[in-house]
Amino acid sequence: MPSLLFNSLVDEFCISNNRYPDDRAKLISAFRQTNPASLANKLASVLSKSQLKRMKSLGYIYDRYSNQNIPYRCIILPLAANSESYKSFIQKYWMDLNSLSADYLDIFYSENDFGQTGYDIKRKIQSLPKNLSNDLPCLVIWEHSMSDAVAIDLQGLENEEIFRVISSIVDFIKVKSPFNVMSERVRNVAQKFREKNRPITNYINQVENNSGIVAGTISGGIITMNTHSAVDLNDFAKDLQEAMALIKQYVAFSELQKNELIEIFSSAKRAIESNSLGEQNQSKERFKYFMLGAGNAIKDLLTVLSSCASLATFFNITLP
Repeated sequence: MPSLLFNSLVDEFCISNNRYPDDRAKLISAFRQTNPASLANKLASVLSKSQLKRMKSLGYIYDRYSNQNIPYRCIILPLAANSESYKSFIQKYWMDLNSLSADYLDIFYSENDFGQTGYDIKRKIQSLPKNLSNDLPCLVIWEHSMSDAVAIDLQGLENEEIFRVISSIVDFIKVKSPFNVMSERVRNVAQKFREKNRPITNYINQVENNSGIVAGTISGGIITMNTHSAVDLNDFAKDLQEAMALIKQYVAFSELQKNELIEIFSSAKRAIESNSLGEQNQSKERFKYFMLGAGNAIKDLLTVLSSCASLATFFNITLP
């Protein structure tokens, strides 16, 4: 549990039970360097028997958030400029988030954070990685230790979309996706929402193959191209081998991204072999969403892949 959240609980407890400032300091000190058993002993030293009976909810919360059977935990680092939106998100979606997360994901927040900038909150949480992204607002998620946490960029997302991002995390946890795979996929989910909200972008570019000028648009997160050309299977197979070699050498992509792109191209080849238009369109759709999730890293690779004429024709690869 982040100390900010525990401090808030201690403040509420001390105020409702007329405890002295010294008791508050003892509780907070006990929490920072302790385990559940020793914390219980220290609580007993500052509370009367009647008050100990009334701390059941506090004990439950501590036990819950120190439970190692809960696989993942997360917090949101907000922007102070969007504090009302963050507060509204917590208040509006708390019940749904509580039910959704169940025993899969613990979501930390503190009302003390309302109005604060995530940069200050981040500095106060000493366990977070020093190289954690400074792009806020973001969702910070970790598995075994907060020191291994990663950030999911929430910039440009509405509250409902943030809820959908968290929902996707739970979905990936349920199917036991490895942490690195899950975090990458969740980033892609967030990116798709950003692309959906992006104004229409038109671009026209000359591709160095026989397809001539290719025009396309990005609207509502969907890339639409104006050309559709059949490709020769032998040419596609030859270009696929070349593309796979180029992708494997592309340092801007993770191994996960490389494997995903190779699988998309391979599935397209199988669809061409079986002459299945439905599967061909599915491969093209997967490629479109891969482009959206890859961000700026895709640009140089598109330049390289445009030399693979049949792939460029099939996927309508352009150079935005």
